Amino acid sequence: MIKFFYFTENDKFKIINIFGMRFSLRKKKLIDNAKIDYEHIINTAVGKMYDIINYNNISIFNNNIIRDNTVLIVEINPAHGELIPSFTKYCLDLGYNVDIFINSFLYFRRRIFDIIGKMNNVNIFFSSTENILQILKNKDLNGYKSIIFMSNFLYMEKYLIYDYIRKDINKKIIFVKHNFKYDDLSSIDNVKTIALNNIDCGLADAIVNPHYFGDIKITKKNTDIIKFIVIGKVENKRRNFYILFNAVKKLLNIGYKKFSIVIVGQIIDYSILNGIKDIDKYFVFKGDLSDIEMHKEIEEADFLLALLDPNNEDHIKYIKYKTSGVFQLSYGFHKLLLLEKTFSDKYGIDNDNGVLYEGNDDLYIAMKQAIDMTGEEYDRKQKKLIEYSNKIYELSKYNLNKILQDSYWSCKK
Repeated sequence: MIKFFYFTENDKFKIINIFGMRFSLRKKKLIDNAKIDYEHIINTAVGKMYDIINYNNISIFNNNIIRDNTVLIVEINPAHGELIPSFTKYCLDLGYNVDIFINSFLYFRRRIFDIIGKMNNVNIFFSSTENILQILKNKDLNGYKSIIFMSNFLYMEKYLIYDYIRKDINKKIIFVKHNFKYDDLSSIDNVKTIALNNIDCGLADAIVNPHYFGDIKITKKNTDIIKFIVIGKVENKRRNFYILFNAVKKLLNIGYKKFSIVIVGQIIDYSILNGIKDIDKYFVFKGDLSDIEMHKEIEEADFLLALLDPNNEDHIKYIKYKTSGVFQLSYGFHKLLLLEKTFSDKYGIDNDNGVLYEGNDDLYIAMKQAIDMTGEEYDRKQKKLIEYSNKIYELSKYNLNKILQDSYWSCKK
């Protein structure tokens, strides 16, 4: 498959490749001591090319003939790309055709097409946030069976996406909500909502868990260096890295050294890295990766680390109002999750399909158990996790099918 967009370089050139077109910028200074901002030149070229590509995709979408029995999946924000393969797969399993209209960032940077492009009966379109909003305001979308939005807010502006939609759309409009603390859609008659986990507040019309990531490689436990992996932005409001650093130090103190920890995600709070002084050789920071690159890292790992802290109110929201993507990754890649007990019941993780610990100070005990775990025990737990994952998949498909039926919409909220 062609790489639509990427950078390379050598001793003489910086090279940008866009849709197979190769542009080279010579590194030699044109004038002695001249300062050439190659990054600015490249970013300008990329921006212009994006404008052309986005404009062309708007034309393609406007001229698209909507097939019978087709669901439109939309993501305006440059986020939540991990949901799209699952919702697409569920709709296809239920016998629907699927059109997808997503932010360009998800198509190019997250490489959604690498997964979706292998599916039949799917059309995929992409453009900028501004262009997608214009489509929602102006295009007649009543030819679709239903429209499912992967977000309910326009994140940059904090506005409801519903406010941008043509009000004469008489088809089913469904929003995936990522935070049920705020009741912002329940009063709208022609809108239903989906939650990604079994939230306490019960405001969702359906629960659909997205944990399909395409063709994955199910791997056994490594026999030499045990690899733990953390996925997500490096900031303590999402996960507590200090309990991990303390756990590593405790493991080293009792002689455990044959492990490594891979961290995939953008570093938001660099002060957190002060905690790895003297233990940094056990950590590998990969930065923000495309979905395909991240998936490979997960496949090669042995255990996922959630790092959720029961003493942190920002983390307790994952029980009450939200979900954490680490659970979808555990279900989808069949990777055993190390999880603090407070969060276990909500997500169906127990000591049969994962590794639980009680209290932040005991994370090192769970990591020790994971390191010591035999291949046979790992396989048993993994089989239990696969069983639970399959159960969630079928239940999610059932719930989505229910909310897509005309009879469901004839009932009052």
